[in-house]
Order: sequence, then structure tokens, then C-alpha cells
Amino acid sequence: MMQAAAGLPADLFFYDLSAVPEDDSRYATLARLYVIDALQNFDFGDRIRGVRPHAFRSDAFENDLIEVVGTVGDRIDLLVLGGIEAADEVRDIQQVLR
Repeated sequence: MMQAAAGLPADLFFYDLSAVPEDDSRYATLARLYVIDALQNFDFGDRIRGVRPHAFRSDAFENDLIEVVGTVGDRIDLLVLGGIEAADEVRDIQQVLR
């Protein structure tokens, strides 16, 4: 289904990990693996590819960054950050990603 969606005429595709309940690590892990697989194998052409990790203060946020961005960060054009309350938090995330 998602492979077919990659062929639709859209300017942006993003995977929303925050929609996965973080209290069940099995689903969170499967969702991360699915996003990694999609970004590695689907042809999005020149369209923007994004990921929305769990909220900044959630327990799952760090694993989202480590596993997804650490594996396919070169294929991600956009991070949609939820739960941010101050610019310093964005700077902290930027430092982790470097």
C-alpha cells in the first residue's frame, strides 16, 4: 500500500511515528523498521521525505532518532518535531544529530 502511495503526485511524504502508541515497544519497533524499509526501498523521486518522531519529552523520542535517523538520515529531508517548547530544545536535537 505505501509503495503505491510513493507513486502518487504529492510534494511531500512523511511517516508519523508519533501515531504509534509509545507504551507498546513492539509496535514502536515495528513502525521504525517499516519507516526504515520504506525510505530505503521506495522511489520518492525528488519529493520531500519526512519523519515525525514521538514527542520530544516522550520515552520513545530518543529511540526514534537513533534507529531511524541513524539508519536512513541521508534519505530524510524533514523532521517534524512535536512537543517543542523552546528554541534551545531544537538546538539540543541538532547537536545530537550532528
